[in-house]
Amino acid sequence: MSRSSFILLGLVASLLFACGTSPQALDGAATSRGPTPSITGTIWRLERLEVATAPTMDPAAPRPTVQLEPDGRMRGFAGVNRCSGSVAIGTPGALGEVSLRFGPIASTRMAGPPERMAVEQAFLRMLGEVRGARAASGADGGADTLVMLGDEGALARFVAESAPTPDE
Repeated sequence: MSRSSFILLGLVASLLFACGTSPQALDGAATSRGPTPSITGTIWRLERLEVATAPTMDPAAPRPTVQLEPDGRMRGFAGVNRCSGSVAIGTPGALGEVSLRFGPIASTRMAGPPERMAVEQAFLRMLGEVRGARAASGADGGADTLVMLGDEGALARFVAESAPTPDE
């Protein structure tokens, strides 16, 4: 093999290694604008669905939540039922956006009031349309708001509720 072949092989191997790095491990990595706040480990409470067909949410009803884990799992509360599934979190981009895709989501099957069931169905449908997310930093450097994005823009807005305690 010639010297140029070894150099080309080395470049290809470096590129493949960079592309094969775990996306979850890069969540919160630095970008050209500074550190991107991590979106994992926080319980995100839904503030509003941005989709045109979003049902009205009762302010007194519990809001849907989602928690993304660095190991690719998600869990949450959809409005009536608990839900869980998988999530792929990509590398932060130049604007602090990350690619975000949910895998199949399982949920418990309790019935609830029609208004809350409508919110739950809209919430779960929205998760299936998510293609990315953008987080904004709070005063402590952690993320305090999260916008989930679809092909056409914002799908939902969340606020940080809390970090779970170790026994949760």
